[in-house]
Amino acid sequence: MIGTQQVTLQPGQFVFGRKTASKETGLSEQSIRTYVHNLYTWGNLTIKSTNKYSLITVVNWELYQSKETKITSKLTSNQPATNHIQQCNNVTSNKSIRLSEYLASLILKNNPSHKGLFDGKYKQTIKRWVIDIDRMIRLDKRPVDEVEKVIRWCQADQFWCSIILSGRKLREKYDQLLIQMQTRNQSEKKGGRLADQYPTL
Repeated sequence: MIGTQQVTLQPGQFVFGRKTASKETGLSEQSIRTYVHNLYTWGNLTIKSTNKYSLITVVNWELYQSKETKITSKLTSNQPATNHIQQCNNVTSNKSIRLSEYLASLILKNNPSHKGLFDGKYKQTIKRWVIDIDRMIRLDKRPVDEVEKVIRWCQADQFWCSIILSGRKLREKYDQLLIQMQTRNQSEKKGGRLADQYPTL
């Protein structure tokens, strides 16, 4: 109930107000406004506003409730890196995590001392990549198996392996990578060399 008005909510929806959120979280109203605006801009939620309240809907809420993509709510220091990543703003899926770690493993194969993944930076770097790859799958509608193939191909390519060194760059250059992979597919995979060099997930 909002005053005397009954509001019917669907799964993944909630009534939102900045003042109430500020009191409950201890954050300023300006911070609340910024965070919600960012999540809206990134496509993680939709907002329907009235003169009394805002109705927020979490995009793909059902997806995040499945066993495969369940987000962990607690974190301990001895949990594996995947569990750390799963806390990332409730926007990531296991597929995005696996693809991010797959990209990282191939980059490290080419350059074991890659600065973005070396010397304690691995977890923080992967968290950022997971968000970019999640957007590729969820917003750009890239098929997961296709993303895996593009990652494998670009890291085996002499030119692109020095360019695609992050999830952001992968998303930015994806169309170019896909076209080149398709046009050069036969020569790159001749004799199974690519599959042998970089195994699938």
